[in-house]
Order: sequence, then structure tokens, then C-alpha cells
Amino acid sequence: MEQRMVEDIRLLMAELKEDLESIRNMSDFMSAAVAWNRKPGEDVVSKTTFAHSETPIGQQLVRLKRGFSVEKRFMRSVESQLKCHTDSEIQRNMLLSEAGNRTASYIESLITTVNGFSSVKKDVHEIKTILETRIGNKVDEKDNAFTDCLDLLRHGYTSNGVYSIHPTSVWRPLQVYCDQTTAGGGWTVIQRRQDGSENFTRPWIDYAYGFGSLQGEFWLGNEFIHRLTTTVPNELRIELQDFENDCRVAEYGRFVVGPESDLYRSSIKFFSGNVTDSFSSHNGMQFSAADSGPSKGCAVSYKGGFWYDKCHLVNINGLYLKGKHDSDADGVNWHGFRGHHYSLKFSEMKIRPH
Repeated sequence: MEQRMVEDIRLLMAELKEDLESIRNMSDFMSAAVAWNRKPGEDVVSKTTFAHSETPIGQQLVRLKRGFSVEKRFMRSVESQLKCHTDSEIQRNMLLSEAGNRTASYIESLITTVNGFSSVKKDVHEIKTILETRIGNKVDEKDNAFTDCLDLLRHGYTSNGVYSIHPTSVWRPLQVYCDQTTAGGGWTVIQRRQDGSENFTRPWIDYAYGFGSLQGEFWLGNEFIHRLTTTVPNELRIELQDFENDCRVAEYGRFVVGPESDLYRSSIKFFSGNVTDSFSSHNGMQFSAADSGPSKGCAVSYKGGFWYDKCHLVNINGLYLKGKHDSDADGVNWHGFRGHHYSLKFSEMKIRPH
């Protein structure tokens, strides 16, 4: 009887090992996708838990460190539980068994251990399910996904809100906010300022992969904006509002953000709207944040990340200063609408395929 229980434990441990390996494989899938878009030999700044830093995949996954923090905590928790069971229960009980001490108390401890492993196994399977959803490792889900908010609209999703899309150029499903009612709908929102709840004085990595709440203030992420705007032609709509509720709109018939290798350079063409065109002055500029970019001094001075050009006529990622301010051009500013000393109440950038 005791031998049977020992064998059961061995089987459970083998299954757990396979489960953990599948979780690591999900990470490798994600890492490989990121590596596909990165230059050979590019430096890294830190390491993650999912892919060991001494491997090429691990070195190239560093830039997604922030996006994997939740998954890292999952892995640490599971591995800790497994180590605890393995070291404190299995090894001790196996030694006692090999020594011939097959007592009733030993049998009881085996039963407890088996039950414990069953519980951990259940947790691991739950984690696998969560990771499959978060990372988008299922090919059939990718094949059936909507590519953007316009695709969703064409399939009958007419309400504004957060949706999951899977563009062909992105390695995983992407959560986005869709505006399905403005000017015909089908807009993917890439930026919003509305109440000052989010800090936009951020480093390069945050602007590259996004931050904030899709229901509130956020930046979608330059990497995702790049992939969305280079797959198919996109138009850009920028909505502005001051604290007197005066609303303005700037529209651009063509908007493209280049790859990271070109520092997410902007291409802005074909303006129309009821506001002075200030954004076209940023056409052709590379992106800068406080810690990186050709105009990082502008980002430091004006408290945001943007396509600065020594320095700006538009600073809608600046400080949320609520109207008139004495400081120079560091608010949510649009020079052609209230100038450099007035921080706007609301701004929203959204893109839509032609």
C-alpha cells in the first residue's frame, strides 16, 4: 500500500513538472515573438523570470519586464509551493520508506502529501488557463480574433468600451478601448487625458509598451501603435476640450508610427478640422521620453513623452494643470488652441483603418 502511494506521488510530481514546463513554453512563445522584432545584439538592461537571462531569448525579453510582472509572481508562487512539498515532505518520507520505517504515521503523512499535491496541481492548471488567455498562446483563438475596432464594428459590436483584438502584426491579443459611435465608429483609442489621474512623466519603456487604464487616462504604447498603423493605412482623429467646454477636432488622413529601430518616428499628413493645425509641426519627428530619444531634454522640461521638435507646439502628454498656468508649456497644451499657458481639460487620440 505504501509503495502504491509513493508511486502516486511520483506520477503527480511528473505531471506537475510537465505543467510547469508548458508554462515556461508559453513564455518562450512570447519571447520569440519579441525577438523577431529586435535587432541582433541589442543591449538589455535587466532580466525576467520566465526566460533565463543567459539565453538569447531571455536577453531579448527584458523590454517586456513590466508586462510580465503578474506572470512572474505566478511562477514564483508555484515553484515555492512545489519546492516546499518536494523538500520537506517527499524527500523526508522517501528516506524513511527506504529505511524500512513503514509505520501508520508515515502512511498518514503520505495521504496528506498526496492531497497537498492534488491541490497544487489544481492551482497549476488554473494558472495555465490564465496564462493561455493573457499571452494568447492558442493559435485557433488568434485565427478567429478581430484585427481592430473597425473589424469589431463590422461584426456588430456597436458599443463603446474595452475589447480584445488580435492584429496580425502583434504577437498576442491586445486590450483596447473602441469608440464605436464617433464619426462613424471603428476607432481604436491610443491616448486619453481627462482628469489627471495618471502620471505621464514616464520613461521610454512605459511609452513603448503602454500604461494607464483603458477606462481612464492611458497611452496605448508606441510598439502597438506602430504595428497597428503600418499593417494598413490609418487615419488619426484628435479631440480636444478646454475647461469652458469648447471642443475642437483635428483629423489627419494618414498617420504612421515607425519601428523602435527608428525611435517610433511619426508621419502625419492631410490635416482637416476646426482647430489650428499644431500637430503637423511634429511630422517626421522621433519619439522622446525623459530617459531616451533625440529630444529627451524637451521631455524633461515639459514633463511628458512625445514627438518633440526643439521642443513643441503640442504637448498633450504633459502635466494636467487644469486651465491657465504660469509655467511654460508643460501642461496639456495645444498651441493653436489656448496656447502654451493653458492646460486642456480633455484630449483623445484615436486611429482607424481607411
